[in-house]
Amino acid sequence: NETGTGDPVFSIFPALDRPQVTSLIGNSTLPTNTPGGGISLVTVTGTNIAGTVEFTSNGTPAAGATLLTVTYVGAAFPNGSFPILFPANAATAALTSAQQVFAEGTTTNFAIKVGTGPLPATVLKWNYHVIGR
Repeated sequence: NETGTGDPVFSIFPALDRPQVTSLIGNSTLPTNTPGGGISLVTVTGTNIAGTVEFTSNGTPAAGATLLTVTYVGAAFPNGSFPILFPANAATAALTSAQQVFAEGTTTNFAIKVGTGPLPATVLKWNYHVIGR
């Protein structure tokens, strides 16, 4: 469907079976962030659906600790969010399996948490994509 201006209009009714686009661009403003203990110099760039998070770890975040919470701007996802993280610098890509992080999404934010080992004292950076349900 379109508005007559050439701009597509997407709606959940009727459901799109297999939408095809050449680019998908988020249009929210910058999400807010709340750093956890042992984290400083936080930078978040992007939108609710994609961006980059970067921070400096001082080496003290314990296993399972929340490193950073990124809060979405605007309307909440109705049934949750599913963040995907992937390394965006060499130090992050070199983390051991015990140091790997994971993301937990909710309707209003996602949290980046430490795995089972402590993080090194260094600058860490991830790209993220978020899909809502």
